[in-house]
Amino acid sequence: KPTGMRKYSSRFVATVTDGENDPTTGSLSFGLMGRGTLPCVTVESPLVRSEAGETVLAFGRVHVGRRQEQTVTLANDGIVPATCLFDAPVLTSAAGDDAGAAAAAAAAEEQKSLSPGRRGRGSMPETPFSCSKSGHSITLQPGEKSTLTMAYTPPEHGSAMVLGEQSATVKMTVMHNQYETTTFMLSGEAYANDVLIEDLPDDATDNVLNFGELNLEH
Repeated sequence: KPTGMRKYSSRFVATVTDGENDPTTGSLSFGLMGRGTLPCVTVESPLVRSEAGETVLAFGRVHVGRRQEQTVTLANDGIVPATCLFDAPVLTSAAGDDAGAAAAAAAAEEQKSLSPGRRGRGSMPETPFSCSKSGHSITLQPGEKSTLTMAYTPPEHGSAMVLGEQSATVKMTVMHNQYETTTFMLSGEAYANDVLIEDLPDDATDNVLNFGELNLEH
């Protein structure tokens, strides 16, 4: 059993009882070699990182009641299976009064003492961010890739409706590797219009309605 991430070598020797008179068959010897490793997972996309090394997912401006999604791609570049655990999103800042922001910060600090997979549960402020694998795990075989979805859905009604910028974090840990922890930094800005056009085509994004190519004769 390796105790570190390094190369190990040894030699196996087997001796035949009363076989010392024949050196060609009296013993068997061969080398043993191996390398200690840990399960690891790489975030292939998105590629944007913060100064602290966090994976950044910026959802931009999203109208209340609407949903904006981004896909995260994970890859196992190692030689052993790797299992990832995902916490629920923890609100780190929100527009609004100072008391609400302070409560979010205090709750986020409390979550640090919880074990992976349990963070984001309990008396946390309601967050408009979500992770499709929160509270679940993903196991990747060597060379395998997998995707998950992060989303920002600012609520349209109720006390949870807050306009302005918001941010949250999602922690991903790799089992049996205490050094492999990835933080996703999610951010978005909720806004509301007095008049909103509904049921636009699926390809109408960012307040742009694309009519495509038109024949000038019509």
